[in-house]
Order: sequence, then structure tokens, then C-alpha cells
Amino acid sequence: MGNPLILDTDFIIEFIKGREPAVTFVQQEEENTLFATTTINAFELYVGAQESPYKEKNSAKLHEFINQLLILPLTLPASRKAAEIHGQLKKQGSLIDIKGLLIGAIALEEGFALKTNNKKHFSRIPGLEVL
Repeated sequence: MGNPLILDTDFIIEFIKGREPAVTFVQQEEENTLFATTTINAFELYVGAQESPYKEKNSAKLHEFINQLLILPLTLPASRKAAEIHGQLKKQGSLIDIKGLLIGAIALEEGFALKTNNKKHFSRIPGLEVL
């Protein structure tokens, strides 16, 4: 197994659209990396595809790409971890949205780093390796 890495929603969108540097990153890392995403990210992506004026084309591209990834579910331990993190961030006055909190907790519980374009958002989660 390669380096475990969750691809965040924003990064997957950039890759599917063929944008740099997302395409180059995946190409350079695919041999040494176990790419994954979460059920939370999949939800966000499918909602975006449904709302797109190019719904059929985007849904097909998304389905093709997402089927190549390991899909990590929200588990009970990840839910507990998310609640702990929520409490810490609330005390600090630096809360993040619930979906991001759940994605980060899944990454921590499963031992994955997170590739995202929103480093500022996810870097608030203690212990999460954000690329």
C-alpha cells in the first residue's frame, strides 16, 4: 500500500476538469499513493454534478473517477473524533463547517493525509496532515 491520501472535493473537481496542478500531482503520485475520498466528499461531488448545467457529462466523469478511489465511510469512531475536534475548535473560536470536520475526522481515524486546496480551513484540525 502506498502513502494513504484522501482527495478533497475541491481537488477532485480540479482534477476532473483537467486543471493544473491537480492533474500533474495525481500523475506524479499515483504509483506511490493510495488515493481515497470519503462518503462526505462523494456526497458533495454528486450534489455539484446534479446542479450542473452539464449534469449528464459531469456525472459520468465523476462516476468514472470516483470508482477508482477507495471510499472511506463515516464510522462511529470517526464521529466521536469529529465531536472531540468540534469541542476543541469551539473553545478556540475557530470552528469549521460540519462536512469539513467529518472529512478531517475520517482522515485522522483512518490514518490518511488530506490533499485539498483549502489548507487554511483544514489546518485547524489538530494532527491532520494537510497537503
